[in-house]
Amino acid sequence: MRLRTIKPTLRTMATGLRSVSGTTNPDSWRVGKTTSERGYGWAWQQARRSFLAQPENVLCRSCSARGRTVVATVVDHIIPHQGDQALFWDAGNWQPLCERCHNRKTATEDSGTGRAMTHPEWLPTPACPVVVVTGPPGAGKTTYCREHARAEDEIIDLDECYRAVCGVHGHEADRAHLPAAIRYRNRLLADLAAQEAARAFFIVMAPSSKEVGWWIGKLDASHVLLDPGMDACLSRVAERRHGAVRAWYAAAERDDWRHPSARLA
Repeated sequence: MRLRTIKPTLRTMATGLRSVSGTTNPDSWRVGKTTSERGYGWAWQQARRSFLAQPENVLCRSCSARGRTVVATVVDHIIPHQGDQALFWDAGNWQPLCERCHNRKTATEDSGTGRAMTHPEWLPTPACPVVVVTGPPGAGKTTYCREHARAEDEIIDLDECYRAVCGVHGHEADRAHLPAAIRYRNRLLADLAAQEAARAFFIVMAPSSKEVGWWIGKLDASHVLLDPGMDACLSRVAERRHGAVRAWYAAAERDDWRHPSARLA
């Protein structure tokens, strides 16, 4: 496997958080209603306590996916119910979260579209060191991060963000959940502005030098590229993901990695 590291060459100033309003208000079902009228009355509190008491629901699912042990205090609706009582009471649509992860998810479910969502200019500069880890599917990005991260470090991986918003890992999740997963990822990145005592590893494919440059500039980060070669990646991933591997290498070849870089053996 070849590793290439890129030191940050760009710096950006932190900007304020901007919200993007849509044409409809998905929270209109809440307006003018009390907590009980929205379904969170005595019956819900009983169901909530019972759900969180089950051994498999004691810990926050989102934190557990990132290697952290945090007690769950909130029963989250994976798919926002928006007043639909059938969806509200469907236990298959529930997941245990801590309050912080639940607030992150809620704050990012309905904000931003297009490039404003995938490349959020509003992100503040992290207070902690960040390593952007890029490469094609099957390159070993997650394994690399887990091997190099300490217990207190953060690993931000879009595949795990899928799990947080829909309960399914990104490799298996319905692509309809991609916008929510990206917004959740962006909230994790924004939270790094208040994290000073640890490092963060951010996983993103980013096949072009332009995109890598954008991320290392936005996050004031260093960079590691994992590139074991297309044949190796194809052998490691399911056949349905072969197209994504070939697309990454095609984009990288067109770009020819003109970004200043150094190779490590």
